[in-house]
Amino acid sequence: MGQIGQDGLRLLSELWGEQTPASLRALSEIEGLRKTWTQQFVWQEGVLRLRNKDDLPPAHLTVRSPYDHDAHYGHKRDLAWFGYKVHFSETCDEDLPHLLTHVEMTDATTTDMEQTEAIQQALQQRGLSPSEHLLDAGYVDAGIILHNREQQEIEVIGPVSQNNQWQAKAGEGYDLASFSIDWQKRQATCPQGNTSVKWTPRTDQHGHPKVAIRFGLHDCRACPARPQCTRSAAAPRILAVRTQEEFEVLQSARKLQDTKAFRARYAQRSGIEGTHSQAVRSLGLVAHGISVCRKRHCRMCLPLQPSISSVSMPFWRGKRQRRRALHASLP
Repeated sequence: MGQIGQDGLRLLSELWGEQTPASLRALSEIEGLRKTWTQQFVWQEGVLRLRNKDDLPPAHLTVRSPYDHDAHYGHKRDLAWFGYKVHFSETCDEDLPHLLTHVEMTDATTTDMEQTEAIQQALQQRGLSPSEHLLDAGYVDAGIILHNREQQEIEVIGPVSQNNQWQAKAGEGYDLASFSIDWQKRQATCPQGNTSVKWTPRTDQHGHPKVAIRFGLHDCRACPARPQCTRSAAAPRILAVRTQEEFEVLQSARKLQDTKAFRARYAQRSGIEGTHSQAVRSLGLVAHGISVCRKRHCRMCLPLQPSISSVSMPFWRGKRQRRRALHASLP
């Protein structure tokens, strides 16, 4: 790797020399080489070194291929791929044709959750906002449900995240839903009847408001049900909850999605899996022209029906001789 770094440095030095025509430096291939070299190597105390993993740029900025600088590695559940991700939206009314209303291609590192608002804004700009929006689980959280209900008058229908606390997974013990919260008094009560002693507003790593609720140290240490409440050897129980509105929406959504009525309603979304299948098997999911890759979006404007279903899937980049072809596979 050291020799590769030295060779790249020599080549770039020549390209940026006074005798070299500026037009060479304007080539996309040269810019890709410059980005790749600077992302992988760094001068430290007069020595050229390979960057360590903590000094690399974010995944969505790292150049991964000399043939497509915008293609990146993506991960979704147990699936990994190199390329892009495409998001389909189509109508899903029972007695009417299912029509594509929006197709959005994004960076492979972009989460589905980040695209929910963008998709809805694109539909709104063309006068295609739905009254009901059936979404894959990756697009939905309590904040999105609440925002759409209050600001957009759109009913979001989709499963929210499951309760992943160890108490809930074990089917025993005191998970968050076991505590009662008095939002007016800013106090929580545990199943044993003890009340919290501290209420601290915070923000999470994404800047979203949350509240940390701490119970008394002596109450927790002396509690006979401590093994069912916390695994900490000495610290008291601390709850991390969303704002009142989001907390209540989340608890309500989790109960609703376990009902037969919800499953029957959400089943309307299954049709978009057929769209995936047709795009992959019949059409090869080919984007004609490299401009589609660089703009990373394409749109189809068709008549709207009241309900829309959205889902995403990954793109794979082909080899060099097939660089203008995008291939997709279902997760």
